[in-house]
Amino acid sequence: VTPGSPPQLSITDYAHISPSLSILRPYLKHALTTGRKGVNVLLYGEPGTGKSQLVKVLAQELDCELFEVANEDASGDPVKSEQRSRAFRVAQGFFGRRRALIVFDEAEDVFRDQEGMFGRKSIAQTRKAWVNRILGENAIPTLWLSNSIAGVDPAFIRRFDMVFEIPVPPKAQRGRIVQDACGDVIDAASMA
Repeated sequence: VTPGSPPQLSITDYAHISPSLSILRPYLKHALTTGRKGVNVLLYGEPGTGKSQLVKVLAQELDCELFEVANEDASGDPVKSEQRSRAFRVAQGFFGRRRALIVFDEAEDVFRDQEGMFGRKSIAQTRKAWVNRILGENAIPTLWLSNSIAGVDPAFIRRFDMVFEIPVPPKAQRGRIVQDACGDVIDAASMA
């Protein structure tokens, strides 16, 4: 588990999902203020839609720490889903008294079965009671990020407090984000 880095975007970069944010932001603020347990939000969308940046923006907006469950080790090698699940559980205990959010990117590692006749069952399927308990008792509000919810058992999806799809931002908004990131290196005419 690592501390989250600061966002490179701002809340205005998410105007295209403002109806969802008008529900999500006060909900997370209330959860952080009251110490409510079992707060889990699933955000899904295609790669590059800004899910990870959104979580960083929310942490900044809510004035709280952000911790990320790592999906690779210090050598850059992938971390197995069982290890990630244990790290999540430990982080919940270790940071439980702090004003914080946890982000679990690539949540499909935990919830989606592998495909094919000989595909492995997910951790969620093989340890349902454990997963149900962590979704009901986690001390720190957790944002679970996934590229897709296809293949995730609906029994798990309904255990999340909220499930939001993060769509690709409209073209004009993507252009503005690129322009802001590039500064004087690129002009608006080059982006047309």
